[in-house]
Amino acid sequence: MGVRALPGTQFYINGGTNPVIVGFTGLFEIDLTDGGSITELKFDRKSIDAIELNDSAYLVVDMLGIGGN
Repeated sequence: MGVRALPGTQFYINGGTNPVIVGFTGLFEIDLTDGGSITELKFDRKSIDAIELNDSAYLVVDMLGIGGN
Protein backbone atom coordinates (compact mmCIF):
# COMPACT_ATOMS: atom_id res chain seq x y z
CA MET A 1 0.00 0.00 0.00
CA GLY A 2 1.20 3.48 -0.75
CA VAL A 3 -0.03 6.88 0.35
CA ARG A 4 1.07 10.00 -1.51
CA ALA A 5 0.06 13.18 0.28
CA LEU A 6 1.12 16.49 1.71
CA PRO A 7 4.02 15.91 4.14
CA GLY A 8 2.68 15.76 7.68
CA THR A 9 -0.59 14.11 6.64
CA GLN A 10 -1.75 11.81 9.43
CA PHE A 11 -3.77 8.63 9.08
CA TYR A 12 -4.67 5.52 11.03
CA ILE A 13 -4.45 1.89 9.96
CA ASN A 14 -6.89 -0.77 11.20
CA GLY A 15 -8.36 1.36 13.98
CA GLY A 16 -4.99 2.17 15.50
CA THR A 17 -4.71 5.02 17.98
CA ASN A 18 -1.23 6.23 16.99
CA PRO A 19 -1.18 8.02 13.64
CA VAL A 20 1.09 7.22 10.74
CA ILE A 21 2.61 10.48 9.52
CA VAL A 22 3.64 11.00 5.90
CA GLY A 23 7.25 12.16 5.87
CA PHE A 24 8.98 14.99 4.02
CA THR A 25 9.04 13.04 0.73
CA GLY A 26 5.24 12.96 0.66
CA LEU A 27 5.24 9.17 0.33
CA PHE A 28 4.45 6.38 2.78
CA GLU A 29 4.71 2.74 1.71
CA ILE A 30 4.12 -0.52 3.52
CA ASP A 31 4.87 -3.97 2.08
CA LEU A 32 2.50 -6.69 3.24
CA THR A 33 3.86 -9.37 0.89
CA ASP A 34 4.92 -11.57 3.81
CA GLY A 35 1.59 -11.27 5.65
CA GLY A 36 -0.77 -8.88 7.31
CA SER A 37 -3.73 -6.99 5.98
CA ILE A 38 -5.27 -3.56 6.00
CA THR A 39 -8.96 -3.54 6.76
CA GLU A 40 -9.41 0.13 7.62
CA LEU A 41 -7.72 3.38 6.63
CA LYS A 42 -8.85 6.63 8.29
CA PHE A 43 -7.40 10.09 7.64
CA ASP A 44 -7.15 12.81 10.26
CA ARG A 45 -9.67 15.62 9.67
CA LYS A 46 -7.02 18.35 10.08
CA SER A 47 -4.89 16.64 7.43
CA ILE A 48 -7.79 16.47 4.99
CA ASP A 49 -8.59 20.14 5.63
CA ALA A 50 -4.94 21.11 4.97
CA ILE A 51 -4.98 19.18 1.68
CA GLU A 52 -8.27 20.80 0.62
CA LEU A 53 -6.91 24.30 1.33
CA ASN A 54 -3.70 23.78 -0.68
CA ASP A 55 -4.21 23.97 -4.46
CA SER A 56 -1.07 21.93 -5.14
CA ALA A 57 -1.70 19.25 -2.49
CA TYR A 58 -3.14 15.83 -3.23
CA LEU A 59 -4.03 12.53 -1.60
CA VAL A 60 -3.49 9.27 -3.50
CA VAL A 61 -3.88 5.81 -1.97
CA ASP A 62 -2.59 2.82 -3.97
CA MET A 63 -3.51 -0.66 -2.86
CA LEU A 64 -3.18 -4.05 -4.47
CA GLY A 65 -5.70 -6.60 -3.32
CA ILE A 66 -5.38 -10.33 -3.64
CA GLY A 67 -8.69 -11.81 -4.75
CA GLY A 68 -10.42 -14.70 -3.09
CA ASN A 69 -13.67 -16.56 -3.44
